[in-house]
Amino acid sequence: MNEKNYLQLGTVFIISSGLIYTIERLISYLHWYLWVGQDIMDIPIPGINIFIYIFVLIGTFFYLLGFREKQKNK
Repeated sequence: MNEKNYLQLGTVFIISSGLIYTIERLISYLHWYLWVGQDIMDIPIPGINIFIYIFVLIGTFFYLLGFREKQKNK
């Protein structure tokens, strides 16, 4: 794979982690809004969903591989 592919994969994984986090928060807000008797909003702790951190780590790894490949090709 060339450097462009690594950077594209890194971007996809980091954007995916952001989308997962955003969708999780949106569902939490909708659940709180639709629940009639709930006074305090129950916001999920970001550390609970491990896939967010895994995707960020994989994305960072691909970025590092892409930059390393770019340095090799110079």
